[in-house]
Amino acid sequence: MLNSASQYPIFGPEIQCPHCRQAIAALTLTDTYLCQRHGAFEADPDTRDLVHLQSNRCWREWQGEWYRQHTHPDGIRFEIHEALDRLYTEGFRATKLWLPAATSL
Repeated sequence: MLNSASQYPIFGPEIQCPHCRQAIAALTLTDTYLCQRHGAFEADPDTRDLVHLQSNRCWREWQGEWYRQHTHPDGIRFEIHEALDRLYTEGFRATKLWLPAATSL
């Protein structure tokens, strides 16, 4: 008999969609989560990455939030600007931005 935990992917029966942050359900007996708006995400049990099957973009969970894994510096720059814009619309103002020296991407 199957353990109920083994019927779901590694992140459990439900996660937040990395795109829209809506709750999305796991497909039982697979490694896949399905968002109605953004399609299928596959959980890799070895790397603990979440891969969007249509775009092949990868996310990793850290402290309950999904963070996109970037393969090019422009992607990280775009995400930083997007986050700053979101904070600006919430009333925050950046006074200084510190980034550690990039060793390699």
